Amino acid sequence: MSEIKPITGTNPLAGWEAPAVTASNGQLDKNSFLKLLVAQLQNQNVADPMDPAEVMAQTTQLTLVEKMNELVESTAASTAAQRLSLAASLVGKDVTYNDSGVKTTGKVDSVRLESGTLWLQIGDKEVSSDEVVSVGPKS
Repeated sequence: MSEIKPITGTNPLAGWEAPAVTASNGQLDKNSFLKLLVAQLQNQNVADPMDPAEVMAQTTQLTLVEKMNELVESTAASTAAQRLSLAASLVGKDVTYNDSGVKTTGKVDSVRLESGTLWLQIGDKEVSSDEVVSVGPKS
């Protein structure tokens, strides 16, 4: 019979020894999580392996977080499109807006969405939609 020798050390696969990357909020990103999970599976104690239910729970949580992030991104894109569509309906209408504390009225010539802020072109002035206080009929 052959002798069974204990494992005295492990050598990680090339590329798996990279440090974990964290997002700006200090959380692990998706790839780092997967690298850690694979490393944990590769280096587990064969006499006391990980519980398959725990592995499944972790991968399920990762999938749920990914899907929620996709939903958030989709909702944000949809909201931006709705805001731009609503703003487009303002073109040609008179709006009253705060101009350095003074209420001013002018006709909206065009609109644009930049970095989440909706801008209205009123004559030679560009006004944030946050400054609009009322909308009148088309002139």
